[in-house]
This record gives sequence, C-alpha cells and structure tokens, in this order.
Amino acid sequence: AAMDSVGIWNDNGKGCGFGESCSPKYPVHGVCPEGWHLPTDEEWNTLFTAVGGLSTASTNLKSTSGWYEDGNGTDAFGFSALPAGMGEINGDYSLESGLAYFWSSTEKNSSSAYCTSLRYSKVRYSDTDAILDYGGKGGLLSVRCLKD
Repeated sequence: AAMDSVGIWNDNGKGCGFGESCSPKYPVHGVCPEGWHLPTDEEWNTLFTAVGGLSTASTNLKSTSGWYEDGNGTDAFGFSALPAGMGEINGDYSLESGLAYFWSSTEKNSSSAYCTSLRYSKVRYSDTDAILDYGGKGGLLSVRCLKD
C-alpha cells in the first residue's frame, strides 16, 4: 500500500503490491505528498551512515520518550522515531513501544520489500542497533517520506 498508492502524485509505484514484481521508476512517491518520496534502502543506509553507523543510529534517531523500559533515544538529529510497532496482514499489531519499522521503496521479490527498524530489544539485537532487513509486502509498517 505504501508504494501502490492511488497515483495522485505519479504512478511510479503502481502494480508493486503483494505478489507482484515491479521495476518502478525512482523516486517512488507512493503515499508521500507532492515533493516527497519513499526512501530506497540505499537512502536509509546513507542516513544510518551519516548519524554514526548501524551501531548508534537507533539511539541517535529514536525519540526521547515513549520507548519500552526507558529504551529511549537521544533524538540527536531531530528524526524523532516513535515506536509504532508493526502490523500483520490480518490486522493484528505487536511490539508497540519497542519497535519502529519503516518501509523502503526497494523491492526484494514479489512478496518482500526492504525495510529498516529501530528497536528496543535485549533478546536478539542491542537496543542501539538499526537493522536493514526485508519484510513481507503485506505487513503494516510505518512510512517516513524523504524530501525530493
């Protein structure tokens, strides 16, 4: 849904939904307003590098409140990422207050697209890691638009 918008600004992301492979023309505006676009996985990586790398990006980009067990960030760059969690294709939500997941406009395959996460977790990752990964296109993740 983030890419396959109603085509108000352009139709670069049309036909990129779940089960569909596509080669959109970049930048992909998708649900973003005019003058803005969905960042590619390369643009997310550029951001993480600019704010100190994957090991510190999460702390530097997370909001200063709202995160589980005081896992708040410093918001050193004014990004103010909030822990919205993630939704499943059936509409269930989980990990609110512990995870901020954002779509990219880069497709992995017909059922997956690249995304990134900032998280609070003592189990698998440290709470300072930003993760570049991919997820099922049917997932309900947040969108962060980048100015053209």
